[in-house]
Amino acid sequence: MKLIFVKSIQRLRIKSLPVLFSLLLSPLAAMATDSTATFSGSINNANLPNVDATNFYNSGSWNIVTTPLPYETQHTLNYTNTGNGTTSGSMIGSVGWEFDYGPLTDGGRGMSASFFNDGQAVIQANDGTVSYLSGYYDNLASYLLISATNIVNKGTLIAGANGEIVLTGANVTLARSSLEIAGIQAQGNIISSNNFTPDTAIYDEYWLEGTNLNVFGSPWSGTGVYQFTFFNASEPCEASNATVQIGPLTPQVADSYTTNLNPYTVVTTNSSGNPNPPFTLYSNIVRQASFVAVSDPNITASNHFNSALVPTNYFETVAVQFIMLSTNVVTLAVQTNTLYLVDDLASSTNRTLLTNSVINPAAECTSPTLRPGSVIVSRTDPILAFGSVFNTGAAFASGAPGMGPPPANFFYDTTFSNYSVANGIFDLYSASVDNLASEIPGSSEGASITNLPGRIQIYANNLDLTRTRMDDEGAEITIVATTLIGSAGAAISCQNLSFNLGSTNGFLNITNLVIPTVTRLHGTVDEWSGLWTNVMYVITNNYMPVVNGGLTNWVPSPLTNTEEMDLAITVVDATGLSSTVPVTVQNLVLNSTNITISDNINDIAQSFFFGGQSLTILGNLNLSGVQDWAYTNAPTIQYFTNNGVLTIPNNAHFGDDGPTNYLTFVNNGVIFSGAQIINSVNLQINGTNETSSGPFYGICQTGQLSGAGIFSAGDIQFSANSLQFSQGNIISAQNALDFTVTNSLSDSGDGSGNTFYCQNGFNLYIKPATGDLLGTTITTMASGQDEVDHLWAGLDQGATAAGFTNNVVIGDLVLSPIGNTNLEPLFAFYGTTGGNGLYVNNLDLSQLTDYANEIYIDPSLTIYFVTANLNANVDITGFPDAEHYLNGKFGGHLVWAQGIGSLIQKKALNNYLQLTANSGVVGGVKLTQTIMPSQTNVIQASTDLTHWVPIYTNIGSYTNIGASTVPDPDAKNHPFRFYRIMSLP
Repeated sequence: MKLIFVKSIQRLRIKSLPVLFSLLLSPLAAMATDSTATFSGSINNANLPNVDATNFYNSGSWNIVTTPLPYETQHTLNYTNTGNGTTSGSMIGSVGWEFDYGPLTDGGRGMSASFFNDGQAVIQANDGTVSYLSGYYDNLASYLLISATNIVNKGTLIAGANGEIVLTGANVTLARSSLEIAGIQAQGNIISSNNFTPDTAIYDEYWLEGTNLNVFGSPWSGTGVYQFTFFNASEPCEASNATVQIGPLTPQVADSYTTNLNPYTVVTTNSSGNPNPPFTLYSNIVRQASFVAVSDPNITASNHFNSALVPTNYFETVAVQFIMLSTNVVTLAVQTNTLYLVDDLASSTNRTLLTNSVINPAAECTSPTLRPGSVIVSRTDPILAFGSVFNTGAAFASGAPGMGPPPANFFYDTTFSNYSVANGIFDLYSASVDNLASEIPGSSEGASITNLPGRIQIYANNLDLTRTRMDDEGAEITIVATTLIGSAGAAISCQNLSFNLGSTNGFLNITNLVIPTVTRLHGTVDEWSGLWTNVMYVITNNYMPVVNGGLTNWVPSPLTNTEEMDLAITVVDATGLSSTVPVTVQNLVLNSTNITISDNINDIAQSFFFGGQSLTILGNLNLSGVQDWAYTNAPTIQYFTNNGVLTIPNNAHFGDDGPTNYLTFVNNGVIFSGAQIINSVNLQINGTNETSSGPFYGICQTGQLSGAGIFSAGDIQFSANSLQFSQGNIISAQNALDFTVTNSLSDSGDGSGNTFYCQNGFNLYIKPATGDLLGTTITTMASGQDEVDHLWAGLDQGATAAGFTNNVVIGDLVLSPIGNTNLEPLFAFYGTTGGNGLYVNNLDLSQLTDYANEIYIDPSLTIYFVTANLNANVDITGFPDAEHYLNGKFGGHLVWAQGIGSLIQKKALNNYLQLTANSGVVGGVKLTQTIMPSQTNVIQASTDLTHWVPIYTNIGSYTNIGASTVPDPDAKNHPFRFYRIMSLP
């Protein structure tokens, strides 16, 4: 059985990690012999030295086996391995190396002074092996353990798939060097009469063999394989009676062949009594097809048919090959990863269930698993065997492709005797293919990812990872460093990472340490194959003589012949097989005054901690396994900037759940969370903040939003001293939209292009001292027959210009029913203190079919509007427009500010205001107002909405003046100007 890594030799650990921070070498030096051991030749087990020396110097070639313990020296302070990259400076050992100082007088081993591995030198620890009579072998863990005050690696350090590399030092320099955990080693598939030994890291998922295959018509449509359902399959832990469905699927590989057996000649007679040309029929026709489905474009599937192992059997063995290419991060060499599935259900008599001879100690239960004897899943191309007879070639390599995709009538034709066949035989099997040498032990053992083999661990005070290359095809890379000197140009490939990093110069940048995915072959492969028989009728025209009155007539007498159809199918569903594994950062602990995360970290599984003053996110950061962002995760952060994508599954607390809030919070990217609360002195949002299950709260002294998108599954609440929505902001609340602003609430005027949406009303709890929202559209929505309430604290200044100045004037207010349009909602408006006014430039009621019963305005509030829109079904007969019609409605609490005109703020770029009637505006602004005939129209300008200056006067209808240029000589003297059209009697 395979070894569990957690049970490996624990005594190899350095006695105490705190030695990193109190490195006193003099007591150790006093114990050492002042000598140098030098090696320049070839070292093997025949001349294996026992080194007890202060200095170890190698420029030779080592190839040794010290199973089960790594090679170690005694009392060595300084290690040097140097060479030219060919044979010298090469140290290969099984099961590895331990470079440190030891033994100590009180037991254990201590830390050496220095370790140096030169630029072209290689130190490699190979996994050991234990062989069994069955031919199977276990891999023993390999070790490459280095403990020294100063570690410098310029070359390559390698350990086996079951091993680990551990570097412990005060100053660890790995710049431009390589560290590698090799990939798992294939050992092939071994079969005996009743058992099988699987290849490395291939595990049985479910299995079944039977003689009751039901085939209805054809399992193949010509383009796809229909779904087949199997009952009473078995699974690990002695589970049974599972129902398994495979398909429907569209294969990427479809291959077939046909063999016609025992030909015989048939001669018929034509209507003239002459013989027709003879034609050939067969006693049996063998048809076999294989279908393979893959979904990963980086995995290539191929199919071969191989000659049957039984000479009298005309079916062939199906061999499917999967190939995935990957690039070794250390060597940049292209690696070929292979997987083979071989099925000989039809071509042999291996129709029994074989027991897996390996009990997986990592499983939650230790009951044996099984596999149909007709199926092999292996990392190497298996040699075909039947009894004691072995085929001379491998299943796939010695086979060949068939004749290509079969036609739709390959398995069933209308000339067949039976549409339903119920006596077929079949096999069913699923395998899990892992890329790790061992599985994670079961939860009952309390194990975790740290129990798996294939680990690189680095512990340092000062660590330089500049252009370091690490390729760990095993479980995890752990890096702990008080000071990360740099990681620019580094390349790290491992599916699990843990970091505890700091910086003493005040700047820590996480760059080139994490990539989103790594290339690894893993996943599931499902297979079923079937064998059944049908009969095909061959009906041919024939004539026989009939003599009547001396005359011979040839009358039809068709011949019916039968041919046995022997049919076999193999279906391989490899859509669960993948070429990539997402990279998970198990733990991320960062300590520095200024922290920057430049990498894309798509999965933090266990914990994170940011101990610094400022945090800047440039890449993706997904707290998938941590759930919350809380004070305890970032207790000292004061300045937060997100320029990437931050995903928080549950709640985000930015400065609201600790003793102090943030000083500056800036989001230029995207922040997803369950709920989101931001408490910061300065708040800037130029990106997207979205919640999936809770509210969004923004609490600040000064808030600035420009191009922001805030989407909340609950309320959106802003509490601020000053809050400005500059331009292009979209605010959408599935519940209420609330403002508590004391000093200023504003946008940038007309053209701001802000759109606010709410589904449970909007509320202004207090009136800020200054500010308006003239460039903002607020759409308040109500579903079905719901009532949505609105509370407003604006001052009631009457229908005067004063009411439209610094009174949180809304540019456009839209009332929008949603949901069941047959029901009427109610939009209710209230004042906060009584005698309040809600001022709107344009009131849009066009979506209300029965506005009178869909709006309620409490006596505590009056709504003032400049322009209005009504539904087309509203009868305004007797009134020139919607404004005249609505004026004074709801008990006088809906008032048209007819003397104000359209309030539009226009940036004064020149001296002219371009007016274009009934069209868009060129170089200016469009002013619209319904004008009664024979009125005097005056265009006025203002800088404060209180003092107005006429700049244009026209008698007659405004719509008749056409396009004209209106001069405003004073425009250049003002950064902004307000314009309005006044209709005078």
